[in-house]
Amino acid sequence: MKLLIVLIFCSLPFFSIAQNIANLHFEMVRVNSGRITLGADDPEDDEFPSTLTFVQAFHIGKYEVTQAQWTAVMGSNPSYHQNCNSCPVENISWNDVQLFMRTLNKRTKKRYRLPTEFEWEYAARGGAQTKNYRFSGNDIADSVAWTFTLGETMPVGQKIPNELGLYDMTGNVAEFTSSNLTDNTDDYKVNGGYLKIIRGCTCASGYINKTCKLSYRGNVRPHLKNFLNGFRLVLDEQK
Repeated sequence: MKLLIVLIFCSLPFFSIAQNIANLHFEMVRVNSGRITLGADDPEDDEFPSTLTFVQAFHIGKYEVTQAQWTAVMGSNPSYHQNCNSCPVENISWNDVQLFMRTLNKRTKKRYRLPTEFEWEYAARGGAQTKNYRFSGNDIADSVAWTFTLGETMPVGQKIPNELGLYDMTGNVAEFTSSNLTDNTDDYKVNGGYLKIIRGCTCASGYINKTCKLSYRGNVRPHLKNFLNGFRLVLDEQK
């Protein structure tokens, strides 16, 4: 009897986390397939030249993944800026996000993933509904983005959304993608994996910073953590 009680007690934390994951909800927005010009007309070294691109339909998170959502899945909050459950989770690496998604997918039986950088830019520009704004949702950065908070993240969804109803695609935290920085050589390969493309500017950028351009392509080492980097999730169309 004592052994049974001990076993039940020891399993409670895992049971609690499993229940949290089962009840977890990520609000997703459908991005219709379409053609759009991605990249920059006068590209800098870190940008693609303007290219007419076709993007298949997918679903993407309405908001960046929050500290509360991360904690529900992983059991702890790694963020540098704590005490804000509705702020984006940060101080995480690209590799950490892979573990998060594996854990989440195992419990939910879904296939959440990171967006490719083309999917991210397509969604940030408003998809097939784009109005070709300078920033994601407006030409006035302050209306759509947290970029002047001296590096302190803010609760998601407080600014106005873009054409698709997506929040914080510009500002707050930069967002990991699934894409590699590679020119088909090993020049950009580090620690057993390629540098990963990160999109969007941060709450420490200032809107005149080139990183706020929707075509800007940053890159990060997959194992390094940063308190200005976060992510949002994608689900493929069900076939």
